[in-house]
Amino acid sequence: MGRKESKRFADNKKVRELLQKDEWTKEEEEFIRLSYSGYGALNSSGSHLGQYFTPQKIVSFIHNLLDIPTGATVCEPSCGGGGFLNGLTDGVDIKACELAYEAAEVAQRLYPYAQIEQGDGLEFLEKHKESFNYIIGNPPYGSAIEAKSRFANKKGKVDPVVVFLEKGIEALQEGGILAMVVPDNILSDNKFQSFRAWALENALLLTSISLPTETFYFAGTSTKTSVIVLQKPVESIDYGDYPVMMAVCENVGWDSRGREISENDLPQILFEWKLFMQERSEHIERLNDTDIEEVDIPTPSLEEVNIVRDSTGQLQFDLIS
Repeated sequence: MGRKESKRFADNKKVRELLQKDEWTKEEEEFIRLSYSGYGALNSSGSHLGQYFTPQKIVSFIHNLLDIPTGATVCEPSCGGGGFLNGLTDGVDIKACELAYEAAEVAQRLYPYAQIEQGDGLEFLEKHKESFNYIIGNPPYGSAIEAKSRFANKKGKVDPVVVFLEKGIEALQEGGILAMVVPDNILSDNKFQSFRAWALENALLLTSISLPTETFYFAGTSTKTSVIVLQKPVESIDYGDYPVMMAVCENVGWDSRGREISENDLPQILFEWKLFMQERSEHIERLNDTDIEEVDIPTPSLEEVNIVRDSTGQLQFDLIS
């Protein structure tokens, strides 16, 4: 076990010890929020649960993409320690699920305002069909699992990412949006072609944003991933030959050895996304001869983004509350 893995293991051990306390200090709570990383790529004592938690910078980026409004219903079906719940605005109705007992307890205690269940996220989604305005997260990667799915093989097994996306789309309300970090093989391998065809028949692809291999450096993997955003269509809306935004993020603020760098493409991509969503709204309005607000399609506004440059000249964005 290398130095990075040893630190992660030690931090997770400290979190387990802190879970024995009835109350945490603010410093302990912040330590847990920042340091609990799950057990992906940690093999000490045979521990390897396939958990690869999403860096907070990517979580914040996705939050800014979606600009989730007050009153929305949000689901995170595989929430780990609750990273995707961190930073959600007040007044959002949050429901989440996590299979691993320890991670579920961490999330429940860090985010008591959310309704977090310990259990099977797929069963959770199955029970909540057509329930949510937003579904967010980073589904578990790994070997095929036994699950009820139209894409299961003859042995009843299916790729976990495929079935989480499948059940996620089914759990969206009309007009609802799913945003997840997924491994690139889901988007390119021939064996997932039937799933991709089904997904595009049942949801609109808004964007696919390719992330660099160092994105999950601190979580212990170099798996190539992308952020995908899908929307469940509103039956009464004509989307026509709708536009899709494709983007490649080459830098996220650290290099392949985890060293901080000044380059970060995420702010520029966020800016392009805001422009794209405005153009998309205008496209739908023209096709349907109606105001987009009348059909309740989420539409982020550039007026809600503060755009500045830091000392290195990099674009930085903050949502204006």
